[in-house]
Amino acid sequence: MTRREMTIGRMAAVIATLTGVLLMLMGSGHISAVLSAADEAGRDLDYRLLSIMSTGGFLFYSGLFNVVMARWMWLSREWAFGVCIFTTSALLFFLILLLRVKLAQTAPSENVGTELFYACAAAATTIGILAVSWFLLRRRA
Repeated sequence: MTRREMTIGRMAAVIATLTGVLLMLMGSGHISAVLSAADEAGRDLDYRLLSIMSTGGFLFYSGLFNVVMARWMWLSREWAFGVCIFTTSALLFFLILLLRVKLAQTAPSENVGTELFYACAAAATTIGILAVSWFLLRRRA
């Protein structure tokens, strides 16, 4: 393994770890906020509440995958880049669907804020950086 490959892998691993921790914090915060709002309103756990909480689960799951795969990215394993790109792309697809629903609303909702835009930006940036790193790693100059 060349020094260039090691540098690319390590840089991608650090970015994946940072983004993964950010996504895990966002997911935990979302689940916590939904549960506390439901508790204040006196609502029981039902299908609607569980579907709202699933967004936090998707965020946390994708972040966890990034953190776990960072070890193999550090070792410049190409398959780890693919796994992270795939899971973060699935998250981005889900977030874009939510963003579409948010933008289609005629009345502004107090429960949905700018954090959705931040999550989309974080996921898209991560995918872009990992895809470029993967391409550079495969190029083997």
